[in-house]
This record gives sequence, C-alpha cells and structure tokens, in this order.
Amino acid sequence: MINNQRCPVCNSSENDFVFSHNSIPKYNLNYGLTETDSLSKSKKRVRFVECKKCGFLFNQNFEELTYSLKYESNRSHSVIFKKYLHDIAEKLMRTFNLSLEETFLEIGFGDSNFLKTLLKINGIKSKYIGFDNAYENNYQGDDLKLFNKTYQPGYPCKPNVVILRHVLEHISGLKEFLSNVLWEEPKYLFIEVPCKNFIYDSNFHYFSNEHCSYFDVFSLQKLLLEFDYYLIKNEIVFNSENLIAFFQKDTKFLNNYSRKKLVMKNSFESFSEDILNKLDFENDFIWGASGKGVMLLNILNIDRGKMPYIVDINPNLWGKFIPCTANKIISPKEMVEYISSKSKIWILNKLYKEEIKYQLRDLSVTNPILPLII
Repeated sequence: MINNQRCPVCNSSENDFVFSHNSIPKYNLNYGLTETDSLSKSKKRVRFVECKKCGFLFNQNFEELTYSLKYESNRSHSVIFKKYLHDIAEKLMRTFNLSLEETFLEIGFGDSNFLKTLLKINGIKSKYIGFDNAYENNYQGDDLKLFNKTYQPGYPCKPNVVILRHVLEHISGLKEFLSNVLWEEPKYLFIEVPCKNFIYDSNFHYFSNEHCSYFDVFSLQKLLLEFDYYLIKNEIVFNSENLIAFFQKDTKFLNNYSRKKLVMKNSFESFSEDILNKLDFENDFIWGASGKGVMLLNILNIDRGKMPYIVDINPNLWGKFIPCTANKIISPKEMVEYISSKSKIWILNKLYKEEIKYQLRDLSVTNPILPLII
C-alpha cells in the first residue's frame, strides 16, 4: 500500500492535491453479468496528489489489488489497436537493435498479444516468456511460454529484454517490484505507461482506482536511475495517452530531463459540464466500454437510467453491464435497433473514428461520429 504521505519514487512528503472522487469502481474491467451484479460491484474513494519534488502523481488512498476475479482487458478486436501493437513492437526491435536470438520477458502480459506480435515480427529463434497472475491458464509452447503467476527472483530465464506494458501504474511498491523484476540484470527494459501529461489536459476520465500512479518522463527516469538503467529514448504515443520509454543497463545515454510543472487545463466541474451538455441522453450513444468508458460513466454518474446502453466491438462484453452504473454493453449491430435519426455516436479516442465509420457503413448507419473529448 502506498504510504499516505511519502512519494513512492523520491520519498518526499511534500505534495499538491490534484483530484479526488468518493465513488468509483474498485476494478474497471470486472463487468457485471446482470444489472444487479453490476450495481453490487465494490467502489473506492481516490485522492490523487503530485509530489512537489519529482512530479510523480499518485493515489494516497490506494490499496493493492489482487485481480483474482473475472477480468476482460482484450482490445485485439480493433484493427487500429493491432496496428498500434505492431508499430510499438517494431520500434522496440529497432531502438534496441536486437538480433533474431533474444529472450523476451513480459510481466503482466494481459491477453499476450504483444508477445505474439513480437514473435511474428522477430521469428521463432527468440524465446518469449510471460508472467501474469490474472491470466487464466498456463501455456507451454516451444517458443512462447505463459505463466498464470507472479514473476519472482529464482525463476532463471536470463532475459535480454524485459517488457512492462501498463504494469507500473498498478504497482504501489515500485522499488521492491522492480528489484524482483530486474534481478537478472537484463540489458534492456521497455516500459509503457499512461501519460501523466494527457491527464493534465483535463482528461479526468483517465483517473481510476486501479491506476495508483502516473508518470512523466522525469519521474520515470528518476525511478530507473536507482537501478542503473539509463533512458535511451522516449515518446508520447497513441493520441498522447501513453508514454513509452526505452532503457539500457550500464550505459551513459542519459538525457537530463528537467521537471516541468503541469497545471490542469480545466477544472473537473468544467470538464463535467462540457461532456454533459454535449450528450442527448434520449438519443445518443457512447462507443467504447473499456477502462476509459467505465470511468467516464462513473465519475459523471451516467447510469443506466440516463443512458441504458453503451456500444463496444468486443463480443466478450456484449450483454454484460458496466460496473456500478449498470449500462448494458451492446454490439454495433444491436445499436441499430435503438438508433434514430437524432442520434449521435460519441467516441473517446479519435484514432478509432475511421474504423468505426467503416463498421457502421456495413450496417447502413450514417449518423455523425464525434469525439466526446477533444
């Protein structure tokens, strides 16, 4: 659990208040099987502060989560997202100048699609190993091995490359965690996390209980320097939502990033008013029932009474319900049964607009597709 007073990165006790909310889902992607099940999901209070010394943004109320429950995080149904994974995997290979015989270790591999993408790009001469205690089964292939357990020192896989994609934001004891992950001192480390800068552009729906913290380049670099990993390169990607960073052990490619103080672009009240004024609850639809969709509905209290349905392309979600607000998740095809000439379709990431437009064209839907948050 995060110490309520001290920064997990630099141990400073000085911080500035940023955001709080008294009632958001404990788990974003633990969907309800029924309305009643959804309404019974646990809620938590969050209180995010920013360290005055290093700029690390963290939730003072965070308690470690177990993920020993049904959890749906698959995003591979989107062509746009598949392309994004492919682009990131190729960038990893180029940046580290890797050969065809490497050992990749991914901690928290989720649906394993990133490791599988690397396998397709790099071929079968390399080894691909993943650990994730939320994964349901073990898989032991010749080149790809997946374990449904936590990675601990003592499992000797001697990786050249360790991959942490959307893992660190779930970890409160960062230094202990990294000590365990990096015990074999791999040469390369690739990290992808939600970008703190994106939040400060008044994207309040990016806050969640599951994300106990958010990094910028400065705080991430400061943390890894304690383990003698130096930043080679970083980028802000995927509609500015994610920060990717490439680190190398025992090199001197150090970029001395100075800390840039960020200020929230607008207030939460202004953010809420803008969103609620756009939505016509009788006719409109929100497209996207993953984490940001769940958070948006919850922090703005858009429950099933205001908006009965939310649309998603993931068939594993159809017929389920958003945790706590109980909006029913429907397919694009089912949306056609309810849509009217007055309806607008609101999306949470503009990168998906052309993909959604193409899908709706096949359903003869010509209603406007608009970014809800710009």
